[in-house]
Amino acid sequence: MPLCSAPMPFHLAWALTAALGGAPADRLDDALTLEWSAPAQCPTAEAIARRVALSIPPGEAPSRRAHARARIQHDEPQWHLKLEIDTAEGTATSNADAKDCETLADAVVVQISMALQIHQPEPEPLPEPEPLPQEPVTATPGALVLSEPEDSPRRPPKGVAGVGGGVGVGLVPQLDRWALLYGGVRLPVHGRLDADVRVEAFVGHAFAQSALAPENMGAGVEVSGWWLGLRGCWAPRLGAAPPRAFSFPLCGGTDFGAVVGRGFGVSNPGSAVRGWWALAASASAIWHATGRFSLRAGFDGSVAIARPSFTLQELPPVYTVSPGAIRGFGAIEFSFP
Repeated sequence: MPLCSAPMPFHLAWALTAALGGAPADRLDDALTLEWSAPAQCPTAEAIARRVALSIPPGEAPSRRAHARARIQHDEPQWHLKLEIDTAEGTATSNADAKDCETLADAVVVQISMALQIHQPEPEPLPEPEPLPQEPVTATPGALVLSEPEDSPRRPPKGVAGVGGGVGVGLVPQLDRWALLYGGVRLPVHGRLDADVRVEAFVGHAFAQSALAPENMGAGVEVSGWWLGLRGCWAPRLGAAPPRAFSFPLCGGTDFGAVVGRGFGVSNPGSAVRGWWALAASASAIWHATGRFSLRAGFDGSVAIARPSFTLQELPPVYTVSPGAIRGFGAIEFSFP
């Protein structure tokens, strides 16, 4: 049966079945089924199957059947392998880390050959890879470094920091123009749904806008604001490694700060600072361009709990903060270490 092989931009799985066509692949007969998912820099499914076939001595055949599922991911500086092999005796699972994909591909060939009970010469001892920070591994001299437990994170936790701005309505009169700085942590969660948990804190500033008094032409209040925000986010991910990785944070939290009003157009305008508090939610998309640099865009909405208002002398209230606000934003984000 023909194989499927091509560069895989999003780590698509390739199915390998029965006959591989032509010697020495004919030696596998229909003993092996391989599901292969790996970046374009790695060998193809056909190449892996060919190496397994070449390990069969002339005149011999595999003594049992196997179904293998191999997935390789790249998260700088390490490459990560998850391999599952089903045989009549059960399922064997292993995880491995290495500094290049070729080393992991050789490990896949060795493991599959052993599962098929094909004699395989012992590989040359490999140097022990350096473990990822905050992710201890168990090392055996001369062999691959295997991660324990099986579901340990493949991406380490990281700090994040960003700077950006946007426009919106609701906090100050007319159109909000605002800037923000934020920082937080990104904690990887692996499973059926690859995702991150994010905890973020930020500070924002809305630039001043004017509200005119309805009964006094030329008089009014210039309103600006600043606030602190806290967010907890669940961020599903798409794609395994930059520059083809994206995440989609869905966040909830609170904003609190102050709205500043400065009067104008009257004999004694004065100024005042009023407290502001709101419940907030946001949705955004992040493109992880590199391991440290990302671009983020999204929307943020809030419902005010405390709504300050401003008056001028004996005039009715000139401006009251809206009960709701919505803002569109963009940001540049950096990850560390």
